[in-house]
Amino acid sequence: MEDDIKSDTSGSYRKLLTSLLSFGRDESTEVDMNLAREDVDELIKAGIKKLGTDEQKFNQIFGTRSYAHLRQMFKIYQAESKKSIEESIKSEMSGNAAKTYLALINNIKNKPAYFAKEVKKAIKGLGTDEHTLNRIVISRCEVDMIQIKEEFQNIYDKSMEDEIKDDVSGDYGKLMLLLIKDPSQRLFEDAVEEEPHVIEEVEEPLVEETPTLTECQDFNPSNDCERLRKAMKGFGTDEKTIIQIISKRSRTQRQQLKTSFKSMFGRNLMDDLHSELSGSFRDIIEGLMMEEDEFDAFSFKKAIAGCGTDESALIELLTTRTPEQINAAKSKYHSMYKKNLENDIKSDTSGHFRKVLVSLLTATRPSGNLVDKTQARIDSEELLNAGTKKWGTDESKFVTILCTRSFSQLRAMFDEYEQLTGHSIEEDLKKECSGDLLKVFLSIVACVRDKQAHFASILLKSMKGLGTKESSLIRVIVGRCEIDLVQIREKFEQISNKSLTEYIKGDTSGDFRRVLLILIGDEDAIKK
Repeated sequence: MEDDIKSDTSGSYRKLLTSLLSFGRDESTEVDMNLAREDVDELIKAGIKKLGTDEQKFNQIFGTRSYAHLRQMFKIYQAESKKSIEESIKSEMSGNAAKTYLALINNIKNKPAYFAKEVKKAIKGLGTDEHTLNRIVISRCEVDMIQIKEEFQNIYDKSMEDEIKDDVSGDYGKLMLLLIKDPSQRLFEDAVEEEPHVIEEVEEPLVEETPTLTECQDFNPSNDCERLRKAMKGFGTDEKTIIQIISKRSRTQRQQLKTSFKSMFGRNLMDDLHSELSGSFRDIIEGLMMEEDEFDAFSFKKAIAGCGTDESALIELLTTRTPEQINAAKSKYHSMYKKNLENDIKSDTSGHFRKVLVSLLTATRPSGNLVDKTQARIDSEELLNAGTKKWGTDESKFVTILCTRSFSQLRAMFDEYEQLTGHSIEEDLKKECSGDLLKVFLSIVACVRDKQAHFASILLKSMKGLGTKESSLIRVIVGRCEIDLVQIREKFEQISNKSLTEYIKGDTSGDFRRVLLILIGDEDAIKK
């Protein structure tokens, strides 16, 4: 702590703070009157009788003497110098050093009165200094709050409770009023008996999952490696062979190829592929050759590296991955890049959007099919109060609920919200939020409702309009071809009225298109 204070302060103020930290204060209640007189003489010599001020002498005495000793010293000082110690401090010092000495003196003379004045400062004028108010109330509520309230009444002729009521509202105000009560009288006066929570086990929506890419039944890693080495050896590259092998092997088989290639030729297959291929074709082949967590970590890095941030990629990765997948990607990111993914995302984003991403990155969303019906109704009411029923939007409430509830719980909450308002939660999100914050909230809702349809929507956006967003196309097709790309293809056709094959043929070309068509299970379309 001392190092942090030194790095954040300077001059006599820094010396004073470090002195207060390093000196050991005498806790005795006995006072040596001779020493008290000597200290007064030392302070007068170091201050009003000296050109300039010897701050070190003030620091030493104020930082080491007991409070009882200092109180007696203040009296002697006033008798001998004909001015209070406070007046001398104000004339000899300035800025933060003077403020610190005056705070210390007020603490020594009457600690409850000092805190009463600090509470008044925290709540007077425009706005409330909640940090100061929190610090005082929390630290003193079980020590001397009764005395602080008495001093507040004596100084300002108004109770501290009334002052807080006038300045602080809502649950925060209620909590402050509760904490400043006598501990023996702390009762939750406004508390009502909590409604019993109804918890049910619900039937999860049946999600069929059919891959478009499965294991090669006659897999021969040695033969595949021989063919791959031949395809990349010498002048020119046999892209067709590379496509036929890598695009038709499962992820597990592709990992075996990397190991076998290394043992057979002493070469790194990934390095060879990188040097021989280029463009989107290289990107998709490299994506296929990576482990799942490696591919996600690489995708995160690509989204935040260089100039600009690919917010859409971050949204996709964090809303469509399970907590287990996110944790695996975080660990892999650290091992690959020697950096912390959360810190990198924080440095590249801001505001409530950053809060949502960080919340999703904690990967604490529960799983399972238990639904608290009562909580679903409470959450829907809280979102309504935080949104359309409020001037402005309390985005933090949306973050808490949408990022921490299980998918089953959110589905129940969406139903409650629609019954309560007569329209979907998406409609209100579009009214209350905008930009990347709206996109990430809508992505969460879409994944909860139908993740396969959401992936289909991502694919459509990647190819619709001018240009193709190859990175999105690669992430979804590489990530889902061994899981449920058959269903994603079907839902793609439902929302676009065209097949995924037609879009790929119209928006991509060359070897990149050939790989995509094989991965989506439509190799025959290559020849057409």
